Amino acid sequence: MRASDDDSTSVLLLDGSPASASLPGDGGGSGSGGVSHALDGLSVTLDELLSADPEEHVVAHHWPLWSVAVLVIELLVCVVSIVYSGVAPLGLNPWLGPSADTLVLFGATWAPLIEVGQIWRVLTSLLIPVGLLQYAFLAVMRVFVSIPLERHVGSVRLGFVYVLSGIGGSLASASFLGDTIESGASPSVCGLLAVYMLDLWFYWRFHPRGRMEVFGVSLTYAIIILCGFLPGMDIFAHLGGTIMGIFAGLLVLETPPAFIRNRFHIPSTLRLRIAGSIGIALFLLTTLLLVYVGADAVAQSCEWCSLMNCIPLFRWCSFAPSSDSF
Repeated sequence: MRASDDDSTSVLLLDGSPASASLPGDGGGSGSGGVSHALDGLSVTLDELLSADPEEHVVAHHWPLWSVAVLVIELLVCVVSIVYSGVAPLGLNPWLGPSADTLVLFGATWAPLIEVGQIWRVLTSLLIPVGLLQYAFLAVMRVFVSIPLERHVGSVRLGFVYVLSGIGGSLASASFLGDTIESGASPSVCGLLAVYMLDLWFYWRFHPRGRMEVFGVSLTYAIIILCGFLPGMDIFAHLGGTIMGIFAGLLVLETPPAFIRNRFHIPSTLRLRIAGSIGIALFLLTTLLLVYVGADAVAQSCEWCSLMNCIPLFRWCSFAPSSDSF
């Protein structure tokens, strides 16, 4: 049984008939006997749902087409980029990948080129791993996060979250770290982790191992954040992907029935959709303004931003293109 998104008092009984309909033996549904019978049916309905087996949480079995296709494309791009220029020294790229010039040539995010109109880089960078180790690291995470989510929400909705989170992460990186290269799917993975946490909140009753899942998602997110200190990945991209993932999740996830929403203080689907749409619009507008209008001001007023992205102990912090002729 699926309740409607509004909070109206009309309900369905277990047999699918409206509670207000005439019931056998109640005198046409009028009088105290009819009301009592209807309330008994409603009580059984709520009890059955509240005590339902958590393993019966409805999960649509969609094929993970998006997740598999993206993994294959990224692997091909990574191999081609390494064949094109070879593996850069580990002191510059510890991910066993190509040089910074090659990554930018293939379409990585780099603010100086986005500022001159190459906005398409916020999309292409999602398919360009910094190296084989980064690809393998993120691929393992997507096996445990992306594929289960895609089976639940479908390829179109997951692709929407994936792309939007990646765009948000790339724009956040370009806004605060103008001279830093950002590439790979880590912002998108952060967005998927945010959606996973939203699903845990919405359907906590149906997650028998909810605490373990929260711990696993939190640990995974902490590891990705720490990897932001390595070249090609940055904390601002991960935070941007997370924020955009939350907003996108409000658009793609279905909220539980009304009585569960009320019990766990979850807003209605319409309110979540409105909040998600406004959040996405404001985030994109803010980051685009920072990239195209306030990049210099951000660089002058946020000298500590570079320290959040790279601890200046290795040559990793100098991982940048040798020219801007791309």
